[in-house]
Amino acid sequence: MLGVAFGASQEFGAPMWPFLLVLLAYYVNGSSLLAFFRSPRRQDGRSLSFLTEFSGATETMLVHTLWLLFPAYAWPLAIVWTTIVLADAMRQIVVRYRLLS
Repeated sequence: MLGVAFGASQEFGAPMWPFLLVLLAYYVNGSSLLAFFRSPRRQDGRSLSFLTEFSGATETMLVHTLWLLFPAYAWPLAIVWTTIVLADAMRQIVVRYRLLS
């Protein structure tokens, strides 16, 4: 991702801050999952359960591929992707909080 940020900024004059926001969003999303790692056991015996996400593995690979294929449009896509990842993180926090309450 940082390689795309450097390349897009050098070649197309794109700003780098959207890509740094994506990194921040990934850290927030991962932290929201790990913060509730030890949630109450579910009926099937698992203590860790993943919620359905808009920013799952397939979508992440698609976005990163689009960045490489269309580097001139990478930074606007990064802003949209940041919003999606942060929305997923907030949803996870709300759902897990309600489960613990």
